[in-house]
Amino acid sequence: MNSALVVGWLAASSAVGTATAADEIIIIDDGGLPASSLTSTLAEDSSVIVEDAPPAAVPSFFDITKARANFRVDARFAMDTSFDRRGEQVAELWLGARLELDLELSDRWAFYAAPRFDYVTGISREGDDRQLVYALFPEAQLTFRSGPFLVRAGSLLFTWGSSDLVSPIDVLNPFDLRRNLLGFGQDTKIPVLAAEVVGNFGPLTIRGVVQPFFTASRYQVTGWDFSVLQTGGFPGADVLSNPELFNPAYLDRLGDEILVTDRPRDRPDNATLAARATLSLGELELSVSAIHGWDTLPRLILDQDLIFVAGAFGAAQADGRPPPFDDSEVVGALGRLQRAVEDGRTLLQGSYLRRDLLGIDGSYALDPFVFKFDVAYTFKRTMYDWTYRPTTIGWLSSSLGVEYFYGDNLQVIVEGFVQTAVDIESNIRLLYLEANTPPPSRFVGGFRTVAVPGVVALVRYLFLDGDLAIDLAVGSLLTRGDLALIPTITWRVDDHHQLALSGALLEGQSDSYGGFYTNTDQVSVSYRLSY
Repeated sequence: MNSALVVGWLAASSAVGTATAADEIIIIDDGGLPASSLTSTLAEDSSVIVEDAPPAAVPSFFDITKARANFRVDARFAMDTSFDRRGEQVAELWLGARLELDLELSDRWAFYAAPRFDYVTGISREGDDRQLVYALFPEAQLTFRSGPFLVRAGSLLFTWGSSDLVSPIDVLNPFDLRRNLLGFGQDTKIPVLAAEVVGNFGPLTIRGVVQPFFTASRYQVTGWDFSVLQTGGFPGADVLSNPELFNPAYLDRLGDEILVTDRPRDRPDNATLAARATLSLGELELSVSAIHGWDTLPRLILDQDLIFVAGAFGAAQADGRPPPFDDSEVVGALGRLQRAVEDGRTLLQGSYLRRDLLGIDGSYALDPFVFKFDVAYTFKRTMYDWTYRPTTIGWLSSSLGVEYFYGDNLQVIVEGFVQTAVDIESNIRLLYLEANTPPPSRFVGGFRTVAVPGVVALVRYLFLDGDLAIDLAVGSLLTRGDLALIPTITWRVDDHHQLALSGALLEGQSDSYGGFYTNTDQVSVSYRLSY
């Protein structure tokens, strides 16, 4: 018998009745035997219950106790407020989708994955269009808990440091600056293949991270509003942006990678190692961090004659003039380039520096305020001067902030910061961080320090029980006169639909970061569908 439970009444006679004290009740585990072999040994008037044996317990490695899935679709249309630079986008359309899956496989095991993709198309004032799909390896992790320990491995995102807006310690993930050149927000972080071990010992929490392989930050070389090389601003950007010379799809997909001629190889000695210890004392938290990793952006060395020739040809192209072969300076530069190639000299070198960082951060909650600070020192970092040559400096970054809550409706975050470059050669000035003026000295020798203070703030207020939100983000480099202003109004129509209206204003001096990207001012409208 194969049924889970069979109740039979077997008797020698055809009479059917209810068992009495004289009757015998027998429970038999049939074990799959045929019925005839069971009834042959039964006495008359016996009540028999025949049932299968319960299956033997099989140990289960995973037993899903909780599952959660979210899905969202995003659409955003942005338009520039003015068109004041060649090649800039008149409008952009962003489409994206994200699936978030969270599983509790048992009381010790959990799995999380969040695949996503984004598609953007931009149309320039000249009528040229560009498209790109962002489909990086998704965030995904397997987590194991046992006693005071937690281990997670996979394609991970990290958030280190106490500050919300300016966190100099939060450098374990490279940035996708193609999404947002300002580098703010989790959306700009690229997940990395890594493993993390966390140990909780009373008030002390210790973390260790290993990233076995190098992952580079991504950025647009040229052709987009937030490209590193702006058309009309960087020598040669006009040439690279010419679709008749360089395929836009190829340049957008691989341009930032082909510039790096010496990429770190996938070997254990190129791994990123990091450790962090946090001491929690009630409302006070203090942490120290150490990171042995890689610089965010590459160290690119371009031959100065190559830069000059590219700039001359780009300017001629933009003005509708023929190539400047009659210019004696251009002819001389071309001759030097030819000799350099004949001598086997490399005209372009791209590599990444190792980054060693030490940091300390903390927070203190004093209702309704939360005070936070971060300080990090990087021993070697790549920066550029106004001749577009890379230089290696020390980098001290510090921030001090306060977060304020008023009920559930108002949130205010204000952070002041200072970016300090040390060991700068006296015969150069740093790109964007200093004015494009003659350096203090014409000769190599001697070093100096430059400190650039700034402030960032975020204000959020909720109306209509949280269905309507007004956000205002402000940032400025005080000594350079840069100003970034991003207001946003968000309306949650219902649990599944959301609309937003946003703007972006970026201003500054002509030789500052804000001035270089002032053409990126825009207004946008977006829609989100989520389940």
